[in-house]
Amino acid sequence: MLRPRRLRAALAVASCLVTMVTAMSACSGPRATLSKPAQPPTGGDRGVPVGDAGVDAVLADLERPMTVNFTATYSILRKLGTTRAEATVSRGPLATSVTIGDVRFVAADTDHTCLLSTQVCEDKINDARISDLGLASTFWRDAPARTLRVTYGRRAAPATASDETVAGRAAHCVTVPVGTGSERYCSLADGALARWDTAYVTVELTSWEPNLRPALFDLPIEKKADGS
Repeated sequence: MLRPRRLRAALAVASCLVTMVTAMSACSGPRATLSKPAQPPTGGDRGVPVGDAGVDAVLADLERPMTVNFTATYSILRKLGTTRAEATVSRGPLATSVTIGDVRFVAADTDHTCLLSTQVCEDKINDARISDLGLASTFWRDAPARTLRVTYGRRAAPATASDETVAGRAAHCVTVPVGTGSERYCSLADGALARWDTAYVTVELTSWEPNLRPALFDLPIEKKADGS
């Protein structure tokens, strides 16, 4: 039998061991990590001015929330291979329809991509359907805004701003020298693209009306891409 003094010493050693084990367990838990702050996209965040009056005027048009309904037609020329197409964009309060040749995109609560000739639809926006043009279905607004930000970031000289008329509509325009050439962007105060001209593609507004066309939101949903 341990005497009281030895018993107290043994208890003290045991207590120290428990404390050491507890401390070691705490230290062996998950280590705290420092998260890196999210980096802004190339060219800056949407809605943030870049500091050039001409560029910012076009970006303000293309990036502000849209409040108007409209239907616009565009001519599209892909310069590599000389591929041409006509596009019609109709924007309403609940959905946007973009029809390019045989392909119709409807962005709404449920998105659709349809081939009009075969009446086959997919329940998503599938920009691969217009890959021959080298464009996305957002060519009339979001895509040129993002491209302008990137282009301005690699400009070879100061940008030049101007006011022009495109398809009878007043437009803000800016030309950005890049490489050995330049890129031109024009926008309407209503929030849509008026002209987009690069070494690869030209998109130009050809008509504008201040209302949507319901027929452009019709979907040929007799068959789906999965065969159902």
